[in-house]
Amino acid sequence: MMAGKSSRFLSVGLALVAVSFLCSAQSETVADRAKLQEKKIAERLARMKADSNNPFFAASSLPLAEQNALAEKHVEAIKKLAQAEPPDGAQIVEHCLEILRKAPASPMAQMANWNVHSYFLMAEDRAGAQSALESYLAKYKASESQKIEAYDKLAMIAAKSGDWGLALYYADQYLALNPSSYALMLTKARGLIKEGDAAAGEKLLQKIIAEAPGSVQAALAQGDLNTLRTDALPPDLVAKYKESLRRLRQVVMAVETFRMTKETLPSSLAALVPEYLPSPVEEDAWGNKLIVEIDLKNNTYRIASAGSDGRFSGFGQKGEYSDLAGKDIIFADGAPVFTPQIDD
Repeated sequence: MMAGKSSRFLSVGLALVAVSFLCSAQSETVADRAKLQEKKIAERLARMKADSNNPFFAASSLPLAEQNALAEKHVEAIKKLAQAEPPDGAQIVEHCLEILRKAPASPMAQMANWNVHSYFLMAEDRAGAQSALESYLAKYKASESQKIEAYDKLAMIAAKSGDWGLALYYADQYLALNPSSYALMLTKARGLIKEGDAAAGEKLLQKIIAEAPGSVQAALAQGDLNTLRTDALPPDLVAKYKESLRRLRQVVMAVETFRMTKETLPSSLAALVPEYLPSPVEEDAWGNKLIVEIDLKNNTYRIASAGSDGRFSGFGQKGEYSDLAGKDIIFADGAPVFTPQIDD
């Protein structure tokens, strides 16, 4: 009896050790990931500081009074350019950079360092905007609202540039200050998936869908989730579902065009050829006959593919699905009523 209890206690103990080890490993992974990005950011800042032509870490030997006077002239020029229709963004950038080059110790330099990133983004100069924001965070004591804006934009810049490790890092920085942002949760989920942690990314996508139903972020998260699940399926299965879906849509479009021009339905799919279909479309991608019901009296019709297993489960099925194997595809009166969630 005691031996049995000891065995159970040992099993529980080993399980707890395993869970503890797993959590520790995950924490180390997150910490290591952050350290790697922080090292890269530090290297970028070091290169900026070492580059004598880089405006973000420029130095000037001019007295502060002269720097202030120069900065004031550039600020006045910026105000005039900003009032123009449309504002001359390129010239505003040049004036901001001149303040940073020639009056780096002036109070206006901090303003120029912050504001110039917006004009870089308008000009789609992501590298310039990233340098402006990262240098600002390194040089000045940013307010919480500035940090939130900077992390948001830096995550977006990194994602658009395909640097998902950096996008994930800045999304984490943002969420530490504003944990309820579903937009940054979505960026984080995408970063996790791109960086190889699909399970954590999927969990975050599901959280967005559950907590923000009806939102743009929930719709995007659902799309990402569908793609993630489709990517895990056999490519040939996905390809055949896509092809079957394409054929059904082709037939439905022909039927709808026939009905619109002749004010009735075709008696069969054969009646669509060649005026509405150049050649017969009677089989799905697996070579199985399409299932067709045409009710001329009530002017209604239904068309289906029996899916990968060739066994049709009836026209009563409705909705969308991501687990493809064996599922049917159904259209009724021109509309999809039971279809796969795949990008086709």
